[in-house]
Amino acid sequence: GEYYWGVEGEGRLIMMDQNRRVWSERMFPGSLHYIPGGVAHRVANIGYSVLSFAACWPSDAGHDYQVILENGFSASLQCVNGNPQLNMKYIIAVDLGGTITKVGLLRNGELVDYVKMPSRQDLDMTASLPEIENAIDFLLNSNGVKRLFGVGIAFPGLVNNKKSIIISTNEKYDDGVELDLDRWADEHWGAPFYIDNDARLAAIGEWQYGSGRGYDSVVMMTIGTGIGSGVIMNGEVMYGKHFQAGSLGGHFVVDYKGRLCSCGNKGCVEALSSSFFLHKIIKDHACLSPSFKMSSQNYDFKEIFQLAEQGNRDALLVRNECIEIWGAAVINFIHAYDPEVVILGGGIMNSHKVIVPYIEERVSKFAWTPSAKVSVVVSSLGDYAALYGLEYCLRKKIKDEVFC
Repeated sequence: GEYYWGVEGEGRLIMMDQNRRVWSERMFPGSLHYIPGGVAHRVANIGYSVLSFAACWPSDAGHDYQVILENGFSASLQCVNGNPQLNMKYIIAVDLGGTITKVGLLRNGELVDYVKMPSRQDLDMTASLPEIENAIDFLLNSNGVKRLFGVGIAFPGLVNNKKSIIISTNEKYDDGVELDLDRWADEHWGAPFYIDNDARLAAIGEWQYGSGRGYDSVVMMTIGTGIGSGVIMNGEVMYGKHFQAGSLGGHFVVDYKGRLCSCGNKGCVEALSSSFFLHKIIKDHACLSPSFKMSSQNYDFKEIFQLAEQGNRDALLVRNECIEIWGAAVINFIHAYDPEVVILGGGIMNSHKVIVPYIEERVSKFAWTPSAKVSVVVSSLGDYAALYGLEYCLRKKIKDEVFC
């Protein structure tokens, strides 16, 4: 036998048994239907509406029931010229990065197409939305997508993912706390909306599709304009009481007398080792040459690592001290969250052959892990991890809303 669930729209499930007796049942969101073995059947939508449904088979029929259930809906029917046709489930995911904003079109765990554009942190979020809308519409038109399954945003701040609202920002898109993004997605595309912290979503993406797959306890650290983190503990994404647990790794204090951070604290990992603070790191460094300091505004981590590779003394000092701080942060994560694996992500991981062995050596030497060694690995999804995390979370959100 089979089980069918109605997900979206209205239709009829038409059945015929071996005695050619025909009957039908109305399908609608949340409806559940059992089809006995040996009964022929088909699904038809009503008029020109979209009808989505999920089909699951008991495991004794040779199908993995849990896999089908966890991987979302099987198909969607849309009437085109009077004929029902399959409509693939497309999701739009937006990652508001500190330097680059990425807008991706995903389908069933696959990144189909994407657009990259410079992040405009000189603008507030309201002023940035039209450019994001244009990018989304471009992807939909370019790929012939008529209907979206959902829209999601990976946001660099604290987010209540249950209510789809931004709780707090840190000098990035500060007006976001005032926006009704749920309504924004509904008005523009008639699609469900999801939002969460960007680093947490990157961790979820890696856990489901990347370097964290197969692990129950994962920590991810993203290194870029800022420093972010996300935690999965015992198979559950960590949120805490106020939706900030696991996502403030960049604000772990590693030097309480250190530089003032944008969050208001002193000596945060982010203030001592992120791209946003790189010019201050160079200018404030007591052991760097005056000529190197004069060019502090011109350097990014890519150039620092390139100069260090060439043997530049100043660049080596900056590079090695930043890696030391990243290593200290990883050790703190291990002590705080007891993961099986720590995943390192961000554009800086193009230099992973230098960074990972250095941090592995620090972890081996200083992390207190008597029960098992914690692996330190590189993100396999790279800059797109948060997009995959959004795809997973949107599918899960919609499935839970329909079936709960």
